[in-house]
Amino acid sequence: MRHVKRFQILGHTIKVKKVRGLMKKHGCYGRWSELNQHIEIDPAQPDTLYAHTLWHEITHAILANLHYLELNANEQLVDGIGGALAQIHASMK
Repeated sequence: MRHVKRFQILGHTIKVKKVRGLMKKHGCYGRWSELNQHIEIDPAQPDTLYAHTLWHEITHAILANLHYLELNANEQLVDGIGGALAQIHASMK
């Protein structure tokens, strides 16, 4: 998952930018920018947490681009879906 640089959702290209120090500066390991259609993710985290964080932010991107603004604001829901997707992806054979 650490090699992901971009992907597409509903015709939008979402860039993934590695940004060190997000936790210290913003209190999080990842951030979704709907305005800029990109994800910032701190690479200084364990692989399993990195994958969970990336899928969490991808979930934000999906919900935002589907215009589910209330669901997108529900961090508990987004984190649950992101964690489930990370586990699904990691366990695929």
